[in-house]
Amino acid sequence: MIDVVVLFFLLGVLARIAKSDLRLPEALYETLSIYLLLAIGLKGGIELSRVPLAAFAPQVMAMMLLGFAIPFAMFPRTNTCSSCCRTRNTRCLRCCSSTRRWV
Repeated sequence: MIDVVVLFFLLGVLARIAKSDLRLPEALYETLSIYLLLAIGLKGGIELSRVPLAAFAPQVMAMMLLGFAIPFAMFPRTNTCSSCCRTRNTRCLRCCSSTRRWV
């Protein structure tokens, strides 16, 4: 039997090919979204339960480390303002905000 997720994908492809304006009522849309998320999660959980923890523990730890490190790499925190503030001895709106310390 074909998986439910694949059936919904095929329904979307067929609706696109037929140039159909496939609209679902809001309540049905939310119900189907929750159902699909549960189906994907349960299928993934069942597959993960068949694999020993030691086999995928390094990948899990790497993803946790990346999930923690990426926000800090993308939004570095600085404790100083740029030289325009130091030369005028004031805070400027261009580079300083209330969350940064002025040195």
